[in-house]
Amino acid sequence: MLSSLKKTSDKSAASLVPPWHPNFRNFERLPDTKAVRTTFFVNGLAVLTAVSLAIYFAYSEVERGTLSSDIESARLIAAERKPASDQAIVHFKQFQEEERKVQELQQFLSVPKITLSELLLELGSSLPPATLLNSIEYRATGVTIRGGIGGSAEEGAGKAVAYVEELRKTAYFSKYFDPIVLTSIVRDPGTGEMRFEIDFKFHVIKPVKGGKS
Repeated sequence: MLSSLKKTSDKSAASLVPPWHPNFRNFERLPDTKAVRTTFFVNGLAVLTAVSLAIYFAYSEVERGTLSSDIESARLIAAERKPASDQAIVHFKQFQEEERKVQELQQFLSVPKITLSELLLELGSSLPPATLLNSIEYRATGVTIRGGIGGSAEEGAGKAVAYVEELRKTAYFSKYFDPIVLTSIVRDPGTGEMRFEIDFKFHVIKPVKGGKS
């Protein structure tokens, strides 16, 4: 009975002890697989970054070289075309001067032509009572008449204004002149008359410009 119990207890004790075998591994000399993987990825990322930077700088240098070449080509083209451009500017200024002369000629030809004798007859017949003409000045742009009106300052001024209004309504003067303006009305201390000056401006027919502006 005792032997039976003893054997049973020995077997139980033996089953609690783990199996044992010698371990000859040197952990200090074994490679660290995790460290190897991390180093590989870090090195790969560094190489990729370096290659990307090298490509970027190379592309930038190529672009800079292309831009410099384009600028130099543009400068050479501008230098070649400058004489022609300067000559075109000179020709354009000459054209503007000739155009101005032509426009002045057109303006001169567009002025209605009147005869001096006809103008004198019309002015003489249009004068109101107590009004005298002292001078008539004929110019390319119009006519200026000067004269005197008898009466007081108020009466003389009123007659001068009425005279101008009558001239504007006369068919002969309205045909050739516009505007007709009383430019001066003053008392002459020597004669006591009201001295007046009236400007007649010729109608100017603007030349019609052909073509598109």
